[in-house]
Amino acid sequence: MKSRVISGLLNDPDSTEATTFAKDVADVLALTEEDRQACLDMLPSVHFSQDEAEALRLLDRLVDDRHVDRDKLASAIEVMEFLLSMFLSEDIPDSDWKLWASDLEETGHLTSSTRPVFEAMVANIRSELATKVEPETRRRTVAAGVLPLIESCGITVEVRSVSEDSYRPGTPIEQFEPRVTETVTVASINITLDEGPFKDVYFQASESVLDNLIRAFQAAKKEMAALRGFLKLED
Repeated sequence: MKSRVISGLLNDPDSTEATTFAKDVADVLALTEEDRQACLDMLPSVHFSQDEAEALRLLDRLVDDRHVDRDKLASAIEVMEFLLSMFLSEDIPDSDWKLWASDLEETGHLTSSTRPVFEAMVANIRSELATKVEPETRRRTVAAGVLPLIESCGITVEVRSVSEDSYRPGTPIEQFEPRVTETVTVASINITLDEGPFKDVYFQASESVLDNLIRAFQAAKKEMAALRGFLKLED
């Protein structure tokens, strides 16, 4: 094998990485041309999805549209996303991709009939999709800066009771008779960051605090738009 990418993947053919990649390649080649194209059309959205949940929603939409086995479509997206990431990587020379098909044929993962299909898919990813997503990828990298990014946000809404009286230490428990007078709602929030010493941040907020947060974020969006306008930048 001459390709750094393929040799790195298949150097140990019994590894989980190698067997998974081989399965993904087989699954994507087993799709019809129309189904493969549908996966390619969906790839930029998957690539820029905010989190795994959004990526799964996109996959669900693809399954509903194409009526194809979910695992096979997931495998196709997985291998396409991997190849796209290779084209976007500055560590992989442009000449490397020309060896992918020959290396996969040499190792028995492509045949004379499936090699042209694989090559056409790779050419599509390189010439159209990589060119399409690279500017946005660079923009997001610059926007991300050096600080951690929000990876996901989970929120649960809870109802808590308000009692007329609270238990005082030292009071005989048989004398404590709590009576609920009303309830309040609280949002418990978990924000997960992509890196850093504190990847998970937990806090709670009342409805009024949430309103303040929403207004603060809306104000930040307006300030960003105003700054773009001041600098005459495109949205």
